[in-house]
Amino acid sequence: MAVITYTKNEGMGFTPISNKFIEEYMPYANPAFVTVYILTLKNYMTNTPIDTQYIAGKLALIESDVINAWKYWQSKGIMSVMKSGDSYEIGFESDFSENIREEEKKSNKISIKDKPIYDTETIASLSENELIKSIFSFAEKAFSSHLTFNDMSVLAGLYDWLKLPPDVIFVLLTYCAEKGKKIRYVEKVAIDWAEREISTVEMAEEYITLFDGEYTNILRSMGITNRQPTSKEKEIMNKWVMEFKMPMEIITEACERGVLNTGKANLKYADKILISWHEKNVKTLDDVKKLDGEYSEKENNKKAIPEKQPKAKFINYEQHGYDHDKLAALEEELLKSELEEE
Repeated sequence: MAVITYTKNEGMGFTPISNKFIEEYMPYANPAFVTVYILTLKNYMTNTPIDTQYIAGKLALIESDVINAWKYWQSKGIMSVMKSGDSYEIGFESDFSENIREEEKKSNKISIKDKPIYDTETIASLSENELIKSIFSFAEKAFSSHLTFNDMSVLAGLYDWLKLPPDVIFVLLTYCAEKGKKIRYVEKVAIDWAEREISTVEMAEEYITLFDGEYTNILRSMGITNRQPTSKEKEIMNKWVMEFKMPMEIITEACERGVLNTGKANLKYADKILISWHEKNVKTLDDVKKLDGEYSEKENNKKAIPEKQPKAKFINYEQHGYDHDKLAALEEELLKSELEEE
């Protein structure tokens, strides 16, 4: 039985399987090797002490299968396996866990429950900060009203809790005031911006343009005009606009097709269309028409091919040989007899 140790790794709360592994390595590997990889990765991510006997027993394998699986993945360059006596030190791609931790960090949500409690004394102390004082003053002018204690608590949190830069806060306050919103609404938008790590005026203005422009156009193309997008809808639309960099005319075309085919606003249906178009490098409506034409031609060709008829089945009767001359003579005699009877 060989003991397993890991290269330095911080504990993880989930087991990530990279797309590269799924698409490039998994389809061609021995299924047993795949299960060994996944179970080893799970224990690596959670820093769980195990040994080869544990993995073999868990997967109904023998220990040599486990070791052979590690060697296989090492040969593919996605695992490192170092033997020292009866022990193995296991590692994965050098940047793998770091990338996962970064994704985990980005996915962390900010909860209003984590907001510090700002009492009168704290607000008074923060008000001595020139930056916070300027934020209070700017907000009074933007919203044309005197600030309540709750207002000051919200505004102080933008800088003290959410760590938004002052110039970004000024853009945020201007944006919300122009939309006729209250300061309580400012906090909701600020949390969204903090989660998206909006840290410059340029980033803030770009996001506002996206939110007020692209989001509105996309929802309108599906007949939605009476509400703001949900966080999940924004996530999907951000993928189309920022990751796929799809032109708006292509996005709205997909959304309209989704409505026509399902009879309702359906972002998930449109998402499937746009993923397919992205994979096919669609950039213009002409590209869409070309794909439509290719699809129609393929369907027409299917209809043009006659259905295969079932092959006739023949019973293999035993064949008999006949004397054709005798048959002719018998036929002639029969004919004569019929004439005589008449």
